[in-house]
Amino acid sequence: MRERERFRIWFPVQIIADQQARVAMAHNSSGGGMLAAVSSALRIGAHVELRFTLPNSSQEHRLAGRVL
Repeated sequence: MRERERFRIWFPVQIIADQQARVAMAHNSSGGGMLAAVSSALRIGAHVELRFTLPNSSQEHRLAGRVL
C-alpha cells in the first residue's frame, strides 16, 4: 500500500532537465510525487523542474524534483 493516496489526473507538463525542455503527460499525482510519461529518457537521479497548470485553473505551478 502506498504511503500517500494517488489521484488519476491527466494534464501536460513541461519538464526541464539538463537545460533541455521536454513535454510530458502527467498520469497520476500525490502529495509525494507524480508519474509523467515523456518521449525521451531522463537520467535517473537528474534534478528537474516541472511546470504545469492543473485542469480548470489558470495558475502555473513550478516545482523542483528528482527522477526516480
